[in-house]
Amino acid sequence: MATRVSNFQVSRQPTRSILLLNVNQDLSLTEFLDTITFGPIENVRIVENYPDEDHNSIALAFLKIETCLNFYNNILTYLSKFKKANKSPDLSINFINTKKLLPFISNAINSDGATRNVYVGNLKSLDKEIDEDFLYQEFSKFGIIDKIDLITKKTDEKTDQEAEEVEDEQNDQFAFIHFTNISSAIKAVEQLSLSSNWQDVKVFYGTDRCSINSTSSLIRYGSQQFMTDEDISNALNQKNLTAQAVATNAGGANNVGNRTVYLGNLDPKTKPEDICNVVRGGVLQYIKHFSTKKICFLTFIEPVAAAQFYANANIDGVTLHGRKLKIGWGNHSGPLPNPIALAVTIGASRNVYIGIKDQDLSDESLKLPSEEILREDFSKFGEIEQINFFKNDRCVFLNFLNISNAIKVVDDANGNNTEKFHDYFNGKYRNFKISFGKDRCGNPPKA
Repeated sequence: MATRVSNFQVSRQPTRSILLLNVNQDLSLTEFLDTITFGPIENVRIVENYPDEDHNSIALAFLKIETCLNFYNNILTYLSKFKKANKSPDLSINFINTKKLLPFISNAINSDGATRNVYVGNLKSLDKEIDEDFLYQEFSKFGIIDKIDLITKKTDEKTDQEAEEVEDEQNDQFAFIHFTNISSAIKAVEQLSLSSNWQDVKVFYGTDRCSINSTSSLIRYGSQQFMTDEDISNALNQKNLTAQAVATNAGGANNVGNRTVYLGNLDPKTKPEDICNVVRGGVLQYIKHFSTKKICFLTFIEPVAAAQFYANANIDGVTLHGRKLKIGWGNHSGPLPNPIALAVTIGASRNVYIGIKDQDLSDESLKLPSEEILREDFSKFGEIEQINFFKNDRCVFLNFLNISNAIKVVDDANGNNTEKFHDYFNGKYRNFKISFGKDRCGNPPKA
């Protein structure tokens, strides 16, 4: 069964819910969950005709943020395999906002270890012929069923998976009813436990079949469902480690630490400014654009930022001028040069700010030169990809292609060469503050 919704609210921060877009329309929830090895899950559902007609999505909510983040990291690392397993080559993934667990769910988890899997033992006591059709008829009234596992065994045979749940030596037939929503499982356990027809049947919770990579058994929820600052820090550190694993998987062991990402299939009219307008997630050291070859190389300051951009770009895709860009790895960048690394620690970027000093803000006669003059003056330091004026042209941001050029400008304007700098420009910028701005490519990825 599927649902139809108008929209979801994408979250830029990790949550416990994931939206997988553009999944195969023929994919069932059971087939999808067969590929998931993280749990426990709160609920999962197919959303038809979303984000547009003839496309389906899957909304997946875990009980814990950590589990959701680990699942997300796993997809980043094994993206091509995950797409292939679900026959969804255009699949993309986002965190989405989610509400708190309802109190009755939190209470059931805390008190009884509730999951979306209901264990039913001693089925022989029903004195009926038990098959999957019978179980489906009995349990589907509580909610949508993902899968039913009916097991018939001799009394001295138990699988490792069921050994914990199967305690009655006389039980020779038992089942696991996997719902798509934990609330359905809670409803089934509570109502059947009160039913006279089921009084001799053992009805309780089994292990979520997706919890293969779970690292903890019983977690308390309710007031404790949110992660501490330390938990979030550890989870995000794990995300960084996973991003580095992406570099290794995609480019081999020698690609570890690489900071250069390749962009191909660019439109011939594309300019470096256009490229920087769609790049997010990491401060850049430099951009090398080869318009005739329709390619570009981006070298980030941090290897993790490069790996994360590579991973996100391959999941969500990057489109520019109507073309979906090809994303790959460039030749290994090597380590960041020490002078640049030192400058970055004090705020250096490839963005230079030029503005009127605070003490001169009331002086209306002070005006910045035009864009043409600024470009002519500062292109002597290196190529500029964008110039932006703000505050009625009282300040301006110059974005260089190379951070080294920006560092040279700020050093010359404020260091030992300051007089030479201002003499060279005939005092044109003497009454202006010149410092580093913020690289817009370092902003978080757009939702």
